[in-house]
Amino acid sequence: IDETITKLGHEYGEWVHTDNLFTHTKTCIKCTAENGCDDCAESKITESCTYNAAPAVVLSANTVTYTCSVCNGNKVESVLSTDKTTYTYGDPINVTLNSAWKGSSAWVGLYKKGEKYNPDNGGVKSIFWYYQSEQPETVNILVTRNENDRAPEYIGGEYKVVLFNNNSYTDEIVVDFTVVAKETNRFT
Repeated sequence: IDETITKLGHEYGEWVHTDNLFTHTKTCIKCTAENGCDDCAESKITESCTYNAAPAVVLSANTVTYTCSVCNGNKVESVLSTDKTTYTYGDPINVTLNSAWKGSSAWVGLYKKGEKYNPDNGGVKSIFWYYQSEQPETVNILVTRNENDRAPEYIGGEYKVVLFNNNSYTDEIVVDFTVVAKETNRFT
């Protein structure tokens, strides 16, 4: 017996966010194993998420949250980060200041862990530093400004990079890391 089967056509459900893949998928609600098209190439559609241009920045949590305009899924990134938590002396220390942070007078400084900032109030100047507006999103902080004559102090030990805003010494975010020492300092 020859039987003609009418094509059902696809009827897709809602977009569903795929965590950590930054995509969303919608599945045909008619495609099931019962009607034989569960392996149909058109039973699922997957697309890259389209994130909003104005993400939510939460400094206290060091997060930038982007929301997909299609599936409402979230992508979370750090405002300030380093590429590693432990470095060997001489390695570049790549610091990323997320482009969503729009502090026009924001700056990042490198300090020894435990040091107080603000030399006008009993603290010290940074070892290296840069203004956000003068550098790309990711920069090796060891090749930025060091006119404070503190570069020879950069040896192995515990350090931190600090995000400041409004040309002040009020720290917004602190990221700690370790440098494993070598025998000599390349800046002396």
